[in-house]
Amino acid sequence: MLKVALYGGAGSGKSTAAELFVALGAPVIDADIIAKELTVAGSPQLEQIIAVWGPRIIKNNQLDRALLRHIIFSNAAARMRLNEIMHPPIRRELKARIDSTEAPYCIVVIPLLIETRMTDLVDYVVVVDCPMQMQIERIIARDGLSAYEAAKIVNAQATRKQRLDESDRVIDNSLDINHLKDQVYNLHKEWT
Repeated sequence: MLKVALYGGAGSGKSTAAELFVALGAPVIDADIIAKELTVAGSPQLEQIIAVWGPRIIKNNQLDRALLRHIIFSNAAARMRLNEIMHPPIRRELKARIDSTEAPYCIVVIPLLIETRMTDLVDYVVVVDCPMQMQIERIIARDGLSAYEAAKIVNAQATRKQRLDESDRVIDNSLDINHLKDQVYNLHKEWT
């Protein structure tokens, strides 16, 4: 089975591309979904997060993701600490899910592929790409953040050049949804 990383910066359109692969019947394993599953109430990861940042990190009995995002994108040491807590169990769960998948190929959405050094989990890297300003605009629209906050998120990740240098293929997501659909469909046909 071909293990394909779907990678790209925040706001690049990874989730939209992943949904298009799902619509074509491809199995998709998403590191962000795993991260949410690992931080449910009572989980070891959530308990570690509370131990580091205190009970203020909980809102309505759940992880306050907006506050955590603010903390980690304002402080590189905090971001590194969160990564120490989250990345080992995310890696283990990604590997387990990949190993239990049977299909011609599977998509593994790993937003921080280079940053977390998880390239060894996959055979092939597809980068979903668009200009940085478009990423920022999409983050603002999606998350209701200021341009400054959105830019901090984008700037905390690998650069566009670093992502493109790691890619085996690039999906251009700077145009409309039909352009994106065509590229996803063509890759799906190539791999099945």
